[in-house]
Amino acid sequence: MKYQTVYFLLFTTSIFAQNQLNTKLVSQLSYTEELNDIWGYVALDGTEYALVGTRNGTSIVSLVDPANPVEIAKVNGSRSVWRDIKTHNEYAYVVADQGEDGLLIIDMSSLPDSTGHVFWKEEVSINGIGTRLRTCHNLYIDNGFLYLSGCNIGNRGVLIFDINEDPLNPNYVGAANLNYSHDVFVRDNLLFASEINNGLLGIYDISDKANPILKATQLTSSSFTHNAWSSEDNKYVFTTDERPNAFLDVYDISDLDQIQKVEEYQVLATQGAGVIPHNTHHHNDFLITSWYTEGVVIL
Repeated sequence: MKYQTVYFLLFTTSIFAQNQLNTKLVSQLSYTEELNDIWGYVALDGTEYALVGTRNGTSIVSLVDPANPVEIAKVNGSRSVWRDIKTHNEYAYVVADQGEDGLLIIDMSSLPDSTGHVFWKEEVSINGIGTRLRTCHNLYIDNGFLYLSGCNIGNRGVLIFDINEDPLNPNYVGAANLNYSHDVFVRDNLLFASEINNGLLGIYDISDKANPILKATQLTSSSFTHNAWSSEDNKYVFTTDERPNAFLDVYDISDLDQIQKVEEYQVLATQGAGVIPHNTHHHNDFLITSWYTEGVVIL
């Protein structure tokens, strides 16, 4: 039986000649099954929860006492090597890469006492062809719109749903459906699709969500675009390629007709050792990036 552990880290800042960020291990929680993704949720009363994707479901962990994390609920689902989790208001949305879960929607409004959930598996029609939602690889939520990426529908691009009116019944709006999208990120009506099989970052204008318009594509440095995240002003986009010895890339996208690569980064101590970057997130001028064997690196 395999065991896997979630580590809960505290980010601290020390000021020397320049800001230096370090992490401190606060606690860890062991599981008897393999894990994949993780996300966070802050309840209306301020309580923090970790939402943990497991091989067989979604685990909800209370961090009332961060030194003693406690699993308070689990929603079982299809067996899958990958889940992806995001939140909107008091709901968590979860997709799985394998099985028949469709879109899992968890009502967390009654935490820590109870949770409710539904597996949303409705039919989505693209170009007159209706297909029931079964699997997706990734999702993102922005301003009450849900973006599902790499699903079993159409060309496996990005499907767009409105969850503002009824969070338990997403309303299909449109699709950026040109190529398989492994990961999706949205900011200010720009949609960034990591089209991993083509090694491309696709950038779409979604001002009209029923009719996304492809504005630009960019080949990333190792031609295996795994994820992308933009700066708060959308002047830069940061990408990872899920290949050994790949870089974290930085592109200036202030002019989508002339995208410029302006920086690249590898962990210096392990250059050439086959280290793989996985996901990068941008927050307040910091990049938080996970690497397969380097853990979390903050730039």
